[in-house]
Amino acid sequence: MLLLTTPGGQAWRVPVLREAARVAEEHSDLSAAGAYLRRALAEPPPDTDRPGLLARLGVAEVHSDPEAAATHLRTVLAGEADVRVRATLVPHLAEALVRTGRAEAAVALLDELAGQFGEDDRETLYRLWAQGILVLLEETPHVADAWIARGHIARDLAGASPGQRLLLAALALKTTLSGQCAHAAADFADRARPARTDGGPRAHDRVRGGRAAARGPPHRRPLLRPAPRRRHPPPARPRAVPLPGDARQDRPPHG
Repeated sequence: MLLLTTPGGQAWRVPVLREAARVAEEHSDLSAAGAYLRRALAEPPPDTDRPGLLARLGVAEVHSDPEAAATHLRTVLAGEADVRVRATLVPHLAEALVRTGRAEAAVALLDELAGQFGEDDRETLYRLWAQGILVLLEETPHVADAWIARGHIARDLAGASPGQRLLLAALALKTTLSGQCAHAAADFADRARPARTDGGPRAHDRVRGGRAAARGPPHRRPLLRPAPRRRHPPPARPRAVPLPGDARQDRPPHG
């Protein structure tokens, strides 16, 4: 009902509308969430609440109105200095830019943020790269390939942390959907699996190791397989031929 009211600067309305937007987001109803957030911003909210509401509105608008989403997210990012908060918003802005035909601007935005992470923020960087791959893959897979190659994003990933595994999963998906090397996709997917707690190999390693063991050591494997032995059919049994003096031949006819 608050959507039908006239904005009047009543502070109690903002948290109610914000909660309604949260429920709509949980049900993936981004259209309704956007309506509640726009109404909350029109009330208007306290200055301290405005950036958070505007950021959520920008995220909700990425698919329905990417131009408005880009404007709102840029406004929020312009006043946000925390690199970790920026890392949660930049992928959404990058997606809005890709959807409006500005893929190169999206890549520049991702690279600019990636350059702000130190060695102690590698996990956040891995997650940013994973989100960037998925954003670029949807509309411009060739741009995703160029970005990965230029930034050496797929290098030195053992799957040793949650961020690395998320990035490996994104690389596996990108490699599969773009029709590239199936073996490379399987390798990315295998490394994206959490390591076994007992120290054993991952599934892909077990399969490869099992096949090698079944073939035996290299020095004992035959270079050429022996030709299969041909099986000849048994000779046909000769038909019985009556001999002279055979009892069946001398038997008088019936009757």
